[in-house]
Amino acid sequence: MQNEKTLLYSQALEAFKHISLTSREEKKTIPQNYIVATHGPALAKVLCETPETLDMIGIYRVNCSHIGKESDLGALAQYLRTIHKYVAILIDLQWPKPRIHEMGPQGDITVELWEMLEVTYAPATSEERFCEPGKLRVCFPQIVEVMQIGDVVIFDDGKMSATVRQKSGDRAVIECTEILSGESTFKLGGRKGICVRNRPLGIDCITDHDRKSIEFARDILGFEFVDNIMVSYFSTPEDIKHFVRIMRDEYAYKWELGGKFETPYAVYNIDKILDLNYLTLAMFGRGDLRVEMDPRAVPNMHDVQVYFFDSCRRHGVESICATGFLESMLTEEGKVTPEEIYDMQTSMTTRPHHLMLSGESTYGAQAKACIELECQYQKTMLEKLQTWAVTYRQAPALALGELLYIL
Repeated sequence: MQNEKTLLYSQALEAFKHISLTSREEKKTIPQNYIVATHGPALAKVLCETPETLDMIGIYRVNCSHIGKESDLGALAQYLRTIHKYVAILIDLQWPKPRIHEMGPQGDITVELWEMLEVTYAPATSEERFCEPGKLRVCFPQIVEVMQIGDVVIFDDGKMSATVRQKSGDRAVIECTEILSGESTFKLGGRKGICVRNRPLGIDCITDHDRKSIEFARDILGFEFVDNIMVSYFSTPEDIKHFVRIMRDEYAYKWELGGKFETPYAVYNIDKILDLNYLTLAMFGRGDLRVEMDPRAVPNMHDVQVYFFDSCRRHGVESICATGFLESMLTEEGKVTPEEIYDMQTSMTTRPHHLMLSGESTYGAQAKACIELECQYQKTMLEKLQTWAVTYRQAPALALGELLYIL
């Protein structure tokens, strides 16, 4: 019996047979940027019901964080092989996002403002890995190793912040110093992200899950249907060299490779990394980057983007600007806000090749409307840029290290 996703894929494939779509080769002749859309149930449903929407998409991104949740990888592969006739397929590896471990029997922990918490490392197989009130266990030892007194530790994509007060060997004590909502307590769930602001961890950027994703691309989908495989959570040129050795030597992948720049040190090393001539696609992960940035650097985001995308163009590397442009439309009742439109427009003035929709196309209730809106505003901005972008877009006055406060 077909599961819900498999049925959706088969319906979409049937819909593609009865409509004329723009091929990848034809799209390359059109002087217009296209949307990067992220695979998910919402997008599959849109393409099943209105397959012509595919003409507005230039890159079809498969977020490998969710690959393990697909019960029928064969059906997904068949779907992607058909999509490949019309769009480029991007396999975006999950990357080893540092997290706290799962919670113990008590469930989610309620953390109070100014509460002290002990942080230690525990292996994933350890019986001591569970978090409990006052004690957090993390999935990589490097998280604790890099901590220094006074450092800021970020939880759950910035929803809670803490300051390191004590450090002794493999144990640190942190104090909850900020809750983004402004409330006095925060409910911290298991497996939430953690980072130490402006401290590169130096962990291997390829995990066992990533290897399974690569093997899906090779053995089930077929490498010939994959235009680019993208690595994440790297910081240095050495990280990229390691990734390239794995892809070229271990997996014999001969197509394009990309990198998602979402940590301050990765962005700081943009020129050195692109000088290697290994990457043909670079994604600016502004949302994750903002979480890890020094707060003083956040107002410099526009200038950082200008530098990043200028570097990509100098090196002949295709670029993507990724952020939640239309997150207000994730729900059925949500409406696009003026701030989101302004965000898209100002991002376009920094000259990326593509804008990316993530959650909006993955699971949003208005996925089709989001794709149409972003395509519309992107086309409008491209027309404007032809006449006045030269004076609007200016090179940053400060060096990249100064903009990022990596001094």
